[in-house]
Amino acid sequence: MPGKVKHIKELFDLFSAVTGDTRFIEMYQKSKGEVNDMSCVALDYLKADLAEEIGNKKFDEGRDTATLNYIRNLTKSLNFTVQQAMDAMNIPIEERKHYLEKI
Repeated sequence: MPGKVKHIKELFDLFSAVTGDTRFIEMYQKSKGEVNDMSCVALDYLKADLAEEIGNKKFDEGRDTATLNYIRNLTKSLNFTVQQAMDAMNIPIEERKHYLEKI
């Protein structure tokens, strides 16, 4: 039957060795050796990775948008400079260049 893998543990060991990613071995251990359909495992793996990547990216974009809006509001409503607004918001020094580039 297509998609069936006889030596799934060995395959996961190989994937882990090649990628440096231990999640393959962790998936095998959680399955207690009962995983035998590679397409299902691969799809679950890719889906989880993609969801995490998209979620992190959307969170970062949302945080940036909100921070930029707060900076702009402080500069308009209180006549703060951008630096004063970032001081008032306690934005770490190492993050300020990022926001300065976007204002």
